[in-house]
Amino acid sequence: MAVKFSFTPFNPVSLPINWLPTNPKQAMLVCGVLLIFVALWFLFAAKAKACVARLGGLTWKRNQFCRGWLITGDTGSGKTSSGINQLAHQVFQNEPKWGGLCIDEKGVYWETLAAMARHYCREHDLIHLQIRADDTDAQWTPPHRF
Repeated sequence: MAVKFSFTPFNPVSLPINWLPTNPKQAMLVCGVLLIFVALWFLFAAKAKACVARLGGLTWKRNQFCRGWLITGDTGSGKTSSGINQLAHQVFQNEPKWGGLCIDEKGVYWETLAAMARHYCREHDLIHLQIRADDTDAQWTPPHRF
């Protein structure tokens, strides 16, 4: 069953053509506000949907990426080079202001992270916490202390 109205149930939104030349300040204000809303939408909507990392056909948004990781494998199977390094490069690319903590039992991953940070112009953001080695001077003090 169709309903036929003899009136328009709402007024359509339209600007009369003669309104623009007679009210240029208001027209510019309306256009400016609309442009700001469109710019903000593009700015923030794109970031919310952007992925932080892709690996092997899988993608992660920031909220998913920060939920915990477990990468297992035999010694020398490529966990660092195929997994961790690839993910770190993508985080550097896709999240320019990211921060994190890397604990390395061997103490050699620092060199890889330093090279990545240098590549992405973030070497000044990297803090290397060190402990005194057995063969160093007793007066040695670490460059960073927390």
